This record gives sequence, structure tokens and C-alpha cells, in this order.
Amino acid sequence: MEKPIAITIAGHDPSGGAGAAADAITFAVLGCFPATVVTAITYQNTTGVAGFDTLVAGHVEKQLIEVMNDYRISAVKLGMLGSDEVTSMLAPYLRGYADASVPVVCDTVFTSGAGEPLFEGDAAGAYVEHVIPHCSMITPNLPEAETLTGKKIEDPRSAAEELYKLYGIPVLLKGGHAPGYVVGDVLFNGRGFDEFSRPRVKGEIHGTGCLLSAAITAYFARDYKLRDAVSAAEDYVSAALENRLTPGKGTAIPDRLAAITSQ
Repeated sequence: MEKPIAITIAGHDPSGGAGAAADAITFAVLGCFPATVVTAITYQNTTGVAGFDTLVAGHVEKQLIEVMNDYRISAVKLGMLGSDEVTSMLAPYLRGYADASVPVVCDTVFTSGAGEPLFEGDAAGAYVEHVIPHCSMITPNLPEAETLTGKKIEDPRSAAEELYKLYGIPVLLKGGHAPGYVVGDVLFNGRGFDEFSRPRVKGEIHGTGCLLSAAITAYFARDYKLRDAVSAAEDYVSAALENRLTPGKGTAIPDRLAAITSQ
């Protein structure tokens, strides 16, 4: 039986904690064949981000064209896009996926987890203009949601609903940046809410948000519906965090491989 093909369009993290390579691992362990289009090169490790360079939009486009000419894509994940030039180039391709009813999950990557910029220019404006109109859902964290709404978030449910009203697609508002002993993610699909919670693990974890959106993409590729895809992805993330690794001198990294065997 052929495996569904999931593609990530994202930056490269040489430490393996996030980005296109980490997405590919997630896709593979969750039963998909992974394809990757790299948009930027980051210079980082588990202690932080030293900088990044965005690829020329034409080079990103050439990667995507070659994959599209060969593979039948079942789901798409968008991560770090890096520049307005890249986002505007992607717009017609994303529109084509939307027209073909291929799910597109947008992880709105504006900065790193520690707050370092990962976009040249106005990230929110570029995503709103070129990317989000062609997506199936967005998965912002709290700082990204505040940027998109222009407001300080006091109530995640209200913020998720407001984002849905702004963009007309389901919103999974990730709660990892909120204080407390429990991490709460809020899904709003236009009709109602679902809330997903897990105990907060001690210490910083690199790549958790990236992992969650990649897992949702993989489950979409396997024909899961929205709530089922998010629920399965949340369970997978919880297992990956329980089996986290500390390969470097800084933050831990979710163990994407061990997680699937522990579920």
C-alpha cells in the first residue's frame, strides 16, 4: 500500500530540534512519506538562534516545482517562510492546493521560541496577505496570536474565535507561553471549541509547536478529520515530551521517534 505524502515548506534547523528535518521525522513516524522544501537556513543549536539567511524565492520555487511534478501531495505544512518574497511566491501554489482540497496547515512562525526574529520584514502582514487565505487551519502560539489580532490576549477562547472571524479557517491556539502547571491548547472550528491540556514539563523544550503542527499535518494526510487529527497530534506531542532528549548544552528536544512507540 502506498503511503500518503506530506510536505513541509520550512526553514532548516541544523540542531534537529525543529524545522524541515524535524518535520520529516514526524511525518515518517506517523505513517507518511516526507517531502521537504527548505526556505531558509538558520544558525542555531539548543542554546539559541545566532541568525538566519532566507533562500532566494526562485530557489524555493524550484524545489517545490520538482516535488509537485513528481508526487501527489496529501497534506502541506508551512513553517518558517523567512521573507515576503518567499510568501508571495508561494501564494499561487497554495491556492492550487486549496482548490484541490489538499489540507494546508500554517504554523505562523514569526520568531523563535526565545523571541529572536525569523522573518525579514513584516511577518504577520506577509502571512495574512499571501499565505493564510489559502490555508486549512492556523496554529499560532500566544505571542503570534497577539501579533495577528493586535491585542493582548487575556482569554484564549475569545482570541481563537476572533482569529476565526478574521480569517475564516479553524484556529488551534497553542497555550505553551501561558503561565501555569498545565498547557492548554484551544481549537475553534467556527461552531464550537475543543480544549486539549497536558501537564507542563519542567524546563524549556525546543520545537514543541513545530512538532504539533507537523503531527496534525501527518494525520490530515492520513484522512483524519479536524478534531481527530488535532486530538491524535496532541497525544503524540505529550508522548514526545515525556520522552524528551537533552543532546546539547541548552534546551531539551522532543523525542519524535520514541513517542510513537510509547502511545
